[in-house]
Amino acid sequence: MSDTTPPPVKRPVTPTGPVRIARLLWLASFVAGLGVLAFAFLSRNDQVERLGDVIADVDPGRAAETLTSAATIVFWSSLAAIVAVVVIEVLLLQAVIRRHGWARWVQLLVLLAHAGVAALGGSFLALGDQGIVIGALLTAQLVLGVVALIISVLPGSGAWFRAKQGPHGGSST
Repeated sequence: MSDTTPPPVKRPVTPTGPVRIARLLWLASFVAGLGVLAFAFLSRNDQVERLGDVIADVDPGRAAETLTSAATIVFWSSLAAIVAVVVIEVLLLQAVIRRHGWARWVQLLVLLAHAGVAALGGSFLALGDQGIVIGALLTAQLVLGVVALIISVLPGSGAWFRAKQGPHGGSST
């Protein structure tokens, strides 16, 4: 009990400027994604009706119930894809904040999938009165994610990922 040496507690290394900016941009991207979900959900009846009209133009010989069912499936599938992308990006952002450098490269792959989801979601959800807002939010979500990923691989952030944590916050080599 008389030992004055403090226990080896690891202190977190504070993120560098680029890492903090990238984190804020990712959070803004998530907010834009939630905005897409909110606008699409609130205008779901109009969206499903317009999707039914689009599907009727593609296959005019179908019954009205079939068109409504197909439009409903397309609408909810588009929303589910957006939710899946946002959830995966949130999980990867947590890994990045915990200084796992590999997560940045997985984010690149997810952003490629995100681009596809944004393109499909934009074509299926950006219809009617809310279409411009939904399309703009989908584009903003993707652009913010791309900029955040670019910032997270800048030299200042790379040093933060490579820094080792030692006891009492010192770096160990």
